[in-house]
Amino acid sequence: VLPWVGWSKGRGIDAKVDFSTKTTDGVTEISDLTLKGDGFGASGDLVVDKSGLRKGNFTSVRLASDDDYRVAIERQKGGYGVSVKGRAADFRPLIMSLRSPSKPGSGGDAQQVSVVANLDTISGFHSENLSNLNLRYSARGSRIDTLDLSAVTKSGQAVVAKMVANGPDNTLELTSGD
Repeated sequence: VLPWVGWSKGRGIDAKVDFSTKTTDGVTEISDLTLKGDGFGASGDLVVDKSGLRKGNFTSVRLASDDDYRVAIERQKGGYGVSVKGRAADFRPLIMSLRSPSKPGSGGDAQQVSVVANLDTISGFHSENLSNLNLRYSARGSRIDTLDLSAVTKSGQAVVAKMVANGPDNTLELTSGD
């Protein structure tokens, strides 16, 4: 289960994971990690210490059939920094998780997550795709602090979304030629 991207392995779907581990001075290195299942997979390395995940580098991620991207995760002060780069990603599970109501207590002492993504294509619902996606996003729990997105629609029009501070609240500005 990867709740932060709205993905979970389906019940009854076989999966296999292989990896090697080495622990030195309380730091565990998980290398040659390979997850394979029907229609999904990932490969990479992780470093875990007494505080949890220190860093991860997934050189290949495919959570949906057309996915083709890589992810780097690194613990930073107060949370995690995430970099996503690649050819394609299916954003439908992520969109569904964002549409779900927040769970009580999900905003207070949650960790900060900062994401920078550069993807050639993202796919959504009803065969909608965006190309040349550039995204900067940061949030703590359900509170979004930064959203800066630019992409191009199928018809070649720009789409831009930006979170703008508006007093104690934020306002989402969305602009598109479509």
